[in-house]
Amino acid sequence: MLFAICASRWLALLVVSLSLEALAFGQSPHMLWGAPSSRNPVQGEITGLADAHRLFVELADPVSHVISERVPVNVNGSFRFYSPAPETGFEIRIVNESHDVLQKEWVSAGTAQFPVSIPFKTQNGSPQLPGGSISAYRLSHKVPKKAMQEFVKAEQAYKKKHIDEALDHLRKAVSIDAGFVEALNNLGGRLMEKDEPAEAAVFFRRAAELDTSNSTPLLNLGLALIVMGQPAEAERIARRALAIDRGSERAGRVLNLSLRAQGKQAPVSSFR
Repeated sequence: MLFAICASRWLALLVVSLSLEALAFGQSPHMLWGAPSSRNPVQGEITGLADAHRLFVELADPVSHVISERVPVNVNGSFRFYSPAPETGFEIRIVNESHDVLQKEWVSAGTAQFPVSIPFKTQNGSPQLPGGSISAYRLSHKVPKKAMQEFVKAEQAYKKKHIDEALDHLRKAVSIDAGFVEALNNLGGRLMEKDEPAEAAVFFRRAAELDTSNSTPLLNLGLALIVMGQPAEAERIARRALAIDRGSERAGRVLNLSLRAQGKQAPVSSFR
């Protein structure tokens, strides 16, 4: 019984702390070259993110475009470089794991406020689930202003560790806009933290059905199903996610977990 409870909480952590994978699985957050420095390190946060999974920020010279450092974005949108702020100013780039630049922000060292706050921008005003290119669904779906306001309030509450308050705002967001994929996905994540995998699965499934080209809510559903004792269904979900995002390490890990839960042999190349 104790093992089941611990396993449930560990799998829930995988859902809500996805951006920590870079640290957990051997990807160094330190500078690409040079030694770390403790003198005025650049730090900040990206606001309006629905899911920081597989997002990184890069510190670059705005003239030469040379990248001096790349670090993962934390689950709450925060980040911290180890190098000091260049005296002449710098450029912060938000990128995905394929190194596609999603957004650039110029920061003047003389007038910058630290920590730096960067609102995440998308073409339709909706926060993006970072799974590579923006899906057709997210491009076409316009999130109502009131739903977006509730979503932002939920993010602010979650940063303060007020999970119940975050849940309330996310429920309001999806009641206003039943097609708000990012709010559905995050609502499922918060419910997993409350040890409510069955209800979480409902929202993950709804998000996955709406945005069929994004693997994030689909894999979250797989994790919820494993916690619920349905590893065979989780395996099917993980294989669907792999068909969407071929080569995805996270999909491989969820597939591996589902196979192990069934007593099956897991592929050598997946989760280690």
